[in-house]
Amino acid sequence: MQLTVTGRHIEITEAIRTYAEKKVEKLRKYSDGLFDVHVIMEVEKKGQSVEITLNGAGCSLNSKETTADMYESIDKSVDKMESQLKKHREKIKARKTTACMIEEIEEIEIIEELEEKIISRRKIDGKPISIEEAIINLETTKAAFCAFINQETSRVSVLYGCGNGRFKLLES
Repeated sequence: MQLTVTGRHIEITEAIRTYAEKKVEKLRKYSDGLFDVHVIMEVEKKGQSVEITLNGAGCSLNSKETTADMYESIDKSVDKMESQLKKHREKIKARKTTACMIEEIEEIEIIEELEEKIISRRKIDGKPISIEEAIINLETTKAAFCAFINQETSRVSVLYGCGNGRFKLLES
């Protein structure tokens, strides 16, 4: 975190600078520290004001408070900045949550659409069989094809008839 303390119409004493740095340091817990903070202290007719500008992490926040006492102005301005950072952090969390929920909903919708297109489902018997056994199985069941685990290769194969007692074999 880069911190700059500046004074307008006022000379910044070491005590006030240290106090401001200590108070602004508590803002670090609301972000990963990748931001610049500029504190501007000013003496005006109506009182003493402190303006804090925070830049970084995709945001630019500003808070200004004017009171009769510079220390009180620092406290109030830091509190205001702290509430702005909390609000900003909650917005980011809400956006991320919404984005994740939208992705999940889209995934579920795609899966449901695919499930609607599947009209039949069969599981392959887990024990490997030979090609000859697959041919016998295909001829006896009068099915259009036979998917099986090939005994010789231990891979999934598909056997289908192409007429005249001939068959085609697809191997993975």
